[in-house]
Formats: sequence, structure tokens, C-alpha cells
Amino acid sequence: MPRNCQGFCTACLRDGLKCNRGKPHCRNCLKRGSKCSYVFELRWGGRRSKGNAKSSAIPNTKLVKGTMVVKDRNMIASRGSQTVKQFLLYDEKCSGDLEIVEKPMGEKVGQISFCLPTENIPKIQDYMIECCNPNPGIPLSGIPNFAELFNEFGENWSEFWTLFTLFVNETSQFFIGLNSQERPNPYRTILPGMALSSPTLLKLLVAFGAKHRKMLGVLEEETMFQSLEDSGHTLMDFESVGENLLRQSLEEVSEKLSQPFDCLDDCTLAIVLLISNLHIFSGEGGGGWRTHYNGAKMVALRLKANDKREGRVIPYKWDPHPHFFVLRWFIYLAVIGCLSSARFSYGFEETNTLEFDFGFEKDFSWDENMMKNFEDINPFNGMDHAVLAYLTEVSQLIMQKKYYESSRKYELIDEAIKLDYKILNYLKTSEHRRDQLLQSHILHNESPHNSRIQNYDLLRNTNLIIGLTGVLQLRRRVVELSQDSELVKELVLRITNLIILRIPLHSSALCSILFCLFAVGCELVDDRMIDYWKGYLDRLDALWRKGFKNASQAAKIMKESWRLKKAWWILLEERNLDICLAL
Repeated sequence: MPRNCQGFCTACLRDGLKCNRGKPHCRNCLKRGSKCSYVFELRWGGRRSKGNAKSSAIPNTKLVKGTMVVKDRNMIASRGSQTVKQFLLYDEKCSGDLEIVEKPMGEKVGQISFCLPTENIPKIQDYMIECCNPNPGIPLSGIPNFAELFNEFGENWSEFWTLFTLFVNETSQFFIGLNSQERPNPYRTILPGMALSSPTLLKLLVAFGAKHRKMLGVLEEETMFQSLEDSGHTLMDFESVGENLLRQSLEEVSEKLSQPFDCLDDCTLAIVLLISNLHIFSGEGGGGWRTHYNGAKMVALRLKANDKREGRVIPYKWDPHPHFFVLRWFIYLAVIGCLSSARFSYGFEETNTLEFDFGFEKDFSWDENMMKNFEDINPFNGMDHAVLAYLTEVSQLIMQKKYYESSRKYELIDEAIKLDYKILNYLKTSEHRRDQLLQSHILHNESPHNSRIQNYDLLRNTNLIIGLTGVLQLRRRVVELSQDSELVKELVLRITNLIILRIPLHSSALCSILFCLFAVGCELVDDRMIDYWKGYLDRLDALWRKGFKNASQAAKIMKESWRLKKAWWILLEERNLDICLAL
């Protein structure tokens, strides 16, 4: 076989260029924007090992009954394509019983695939229930047979199972800012638990996992060794799998929406919200997320139409019941979706309004007992109830400014200035009280290095960043202060210092402040702010490398804002883009 003794990348070899062999990207590929990859080479012969008992091993792999499988969630990409080879994940709960099945003659002769034998179904079903039960002490009821649940996926149901577990164990982390033992991730527990009784929701979770897996596979080609070409393994087209399941889900939910009111339930709302989030996760700014968010609003309106007690008021409660989990999800998307977007469906938001009830008095007083227990800031969205309630008011003013730019301009500016003061005063007062309670707690109980205290400190920073970003939105989008205003530059610098100094590059908290990274980062147009560009881009890149595709779109708009010194929402309008960062 020919040997690439110079070690040039495949793109340079193909085009006859001299390669500097830079890793992970050579100079030529960086200049041309080409995909840079290196061939994995086998060397035959050479010096014999002294110890015959020693054997070479490819990292992250394991032999099970003579078959090599990939450990954990690492994937090997096939040469020259964006399709990831499908290997079954192995772990303690479902390893050791893999078997290889020879497929009958068909499209490919002698094609080999992996599957799980039927005796492993009970083990996996137990594992699935264990993962999806937010209350381990209370057994789940009405669980369907696992094999029947995945029966629609055909003979490749085991492959779809791996995509389901990918969503449960990895993709679900994008929806929250911090993992907490006290409060399990509801997107890892409640949402998959709901899918156990909803085939449509189950398909969507698998579709989400497929989209995530596809993105990870593209990234793996840049950073990992190339696999050997081997037609003996089946290749799974994750893009097609995701799109096909998404299409099926859309057809099924459309049929359900055509039914009477009493056919709609919390699962229906979760399905539409997840479709919207799927567009946010993998979209390129086409606005598909908003179409489905508006659909979610219609579902919510129809659900509330039957509730005579509350009318169009949606309560925001900590209750772990799936009903309140879905409502919290809807409220978050409504508020943050507005703050991180530039386009609105004229008239729809105004005529189809829903009010949100956060259960606070007008002074937004806080519960000191929750503060003492470090439970006043939601680890999922990275902010306390009061900040989210204030952001709701900010988003309403932004939409009203869009609708009534001429008739109510000065009235809206007056409201924005008052709200600006309220938010800053609340942040200052609540942070001062937290400092007092924390000092008392450390003095009598724990070390400041306790992990629980450190996590709480991280949440306090995300809460501050999000609250201050809301103030920035008021000053820029409602009051219309310029980027050169000292009130804007001072606030941008304060938020930037919190992000760069307090939020680590690979922190899970990046997910909860994603819209802040974008909205604040785009304001760094002053020459004195250039040194901070890298900090913002590195954090967006960290999310992109975890598989959050839309983070790259945010980075592109940010760079354009710096280059043209234009506000990001104006750029989005000019380019007819409708991105959203409210996953």
C-alpha cells in the first residue's frame, strides 16, 4: 500500500500543495477554509516486541467476545466523510452480552451489524427507568414493555437505544447550567420519563441524540485518528435518522393538534417545545424555532382555555411534577427567546398573550430560608425567580418598543429607566444579604472550599451576569443608548469581568449564560475591548465543540458586529436571520 512518508494532510495531498503538517489544522487549510485531516497509517514489520504477552490497544476500545467496541461516548469517523461509525456503547449495566448478527443477503452482501440479544432487554429497561425516575423512592407506573416501545425502530432498535442514552446522559446537559445532587436534571429524568408513555416524544429524543451525535462525529474527524476503511461495519447516517424522526414527529403532533381540546396534554406541549429547541440547537438562523414556539403558545392557550380558575395566567412553580416542569420550560423559552432574538411575529405576541405569575410581591422579597440553604438560585437556568421575573418585564418592553416605536416611545423609555433602577437595586441588595448569610454559614458550619458553597458561588455569578445583561438590553434596545455611552461601556465591562474571571472556560454554566455571551460580546466594539474578544470566542467555541452547533452562528454574528460596529439585532434584521440562544 502507498505510504505518505511526508505526513501531509489529505487536502494538501489532493491539491498537490506543500503542507506544514500543522495539527489540528495545517496552514494551507486555515487560509483556504478547507477541512484538514490526516490519514491514520499502519506500519507493517519493524522491531518485534520483547514481551509476547504485551499487546497494543487502540485507546477507548474494548474487546467483547472477540469484537471491538468503543468505550464511553467516543466515536471514530470514517475517512473522508461526515458519517460516524456506529458502535454500541458499553458499560457495567449492559456489557458482556453483545453478539454479532449476520444480515441476510440484500443491499450489501454479508453486512455485519451489532445488536443486543433479547435477554438484555430487562437489564436495559431497568437502566432506562432508573435514569428517568426523578424520585427513586417512588416507582414509576405504567411503563410499557421496552421492546414494544422501540419496536417502531425495527431491527436497528439497539442503535436507536444508544442515541436515546446519548440524549439522557449528554445532550440533556445543554438544557441546564449546573448539575445538582439536590435537584436532578429534569431533562434527564422528567422528560425521558414522559417519553416512556409517548412514542412521539421518544422519537424526538432519539432525533435530538442523532443531531448531537452527527455534530460530535464531525468534530471527531478533526481531533481523533482516522479509522480503517472496513465495509464489515454498518454506517449510520445520523443526519438522515434525525430528519426522518423529526418529520414523523411533526406529522404525529399535527394530527394530535387537529383533535378536540381534551386530547391535548402536557406531553403535547413538551413535544412542541422540544421541536423548537431542536431548531435552536442545530439551526442556522432560519427561524424554525419561532414557528414551533408559536405553536407551543397555541397549545398552551388551548390548555389554559379549559382552566377557568387561572385564565391565561401561567404559574412558575418549583413543583417537580411534569406539568409544572413543562410550564417552566415554556416560560424560559418565551423570555430568553425574546432577549436573544431580533424578530417578532407582528401581532401574534400582542393578541395571543399569556401572563406569567412568579408568586412574588411587588417588592420581589426573597425567602431567606432558601438563601440559607443555597437553594434560592435555580441551578437549571442559573438565576433566581426575581431575576427571571424582571427579565419578563424587559422582554415585554422590547416587544412593545418594536410595536409602538413612535406612539409610546417616551413612555416606554420612562418605564425602562425605572425598571433599570429596580433590577440594579435588587441585585445589589440581594447579593449583600447573600454575603451576610454565607459568612455566617462559613463561620458556624463549613469551609469556604466546600463544593456546595463553590457551586453556589458559581450560581451567584450567573445570576448577576444574567440580571445585568437584562439591564444592558434595556439601555440599548429600549432607551437606545449608543455603544459609546459611558453607561453602556461601564456595564459591558462589569459583565465581561464577571464572565472572564468567574466563569471557567469549560464550565457547564456556559449553557445558562449563552445569550449573555452573545448579547454582551457583540457590544465589545471599543478598541479598548479587543483584548476580551478571545475570552468570548473561546467560550462559544467550547460549547460548539461539545456539539452545540448554533454557538458557531452566534460567533459569526459577533465578529460581524465588531467589524461593522453595528448592533447585533440590526445585523440579524438586515440579514434576515432569526437565531435564538434559549435552549
